[in-house]
Formats: sequence, C-alpha cells, structure tokens
Amino acid sequence: MDLDQLMNRFRLASRHLRNHYFHPPDWDDNEWNVVEYFEEVERLLFENLVLCPAGLELIEYGQPNPNIVVALRRPGDVPIMINRDRGAASGYWDHPTKTIASTTAMIFAEFFDWDQLAYRDHRYAHVVITAHPSLAEFVGHHALIETQYVRYAKVGAV
Repeated sequence: MDLDQLMNRFRLASRHLRNHYFHPPDWDDNEWNVVEYFEEVERLLFENLVLCPAGLELIEYGQPNPNIVVALRRPGDVPIMINRDRGAASGYWDHPTKTIASTTAMIFAEFFDWDQLAYRDHRYAHVVITAHPSLAEFVGHHALIETQYVRYAKVGAV
C-alpha cells in the first residue's frame, strides 16, 4: 500500500474513533481530558497505521515529518491558509497569500479541525512549507490545506 493510501486510512480511522468513541453523547464542553486521552491513541494509531507499515522513522504525530511529502493532486493553484508567523504555528492563519502553486514543497505535521471539542472531520492537512520556487519567505511557514487537494508520498518518491 502506498503512503497516500496509508495516510487516508489513518485519517478515516482516527476520525471514526474520535467521533464515535471519544466524543460521548453526554459531552460536556469542558471535557478537555477526553481530547487529551484521544491524542495518546491518535499518536499510536499514526505510528501503527502509517509510519511502521511505510518503513518511516518514528516521528511523533503532530510534529512536522520531513519524510512525508505533501503534494497537490492536480497542477495549478489551490486554496491554502498560511500562518502569519514563520516557525511554530501561532494560530493565526491569515497570511495575505490565499493560494499555493503545485510547485510548492510541503511536509506533513497532522490533520486539523478548527473546533477541538466538536466532531472531527480532519478536513485540513497541517503542513510546513519547505520550498517555493519564487517566494523564499514562505519557507518555514505552517499552513492548512484541504485534504481533497493533496496526496502524500515518501520523501524522494514525488
């Protein structure tokens, strides 16, 4: 199974477990402990459904993984939300650039949803931009891109 298939299986499995088993029907909006419990499960799930089967180095889920390349599924520009600050994601995804070209190099960090207490869809891939052919200032910025636009591959396999 290629990395794109492994990543998408993980995305669906993680989403299903979170929404059905770590989001109780009597959910209290202040139950952050359930979110923290799930994060432990999600780390193990990523390791066992993606990293080990793909033969990749064990880098913790949520950390930028230089071995997982994120590429666009089609040529041309697609919508993206780029963090205003370079380095760690600050939570401000309002950089004025709103699209990214297929020539942009990115690595995977995690799947993302806006509301951590609501049901999850893993709609976005949280990525780090590692190269851009004409805009060097993007390198090192974290960004969010809808999963429908991307595919995943091992570094060197794109």
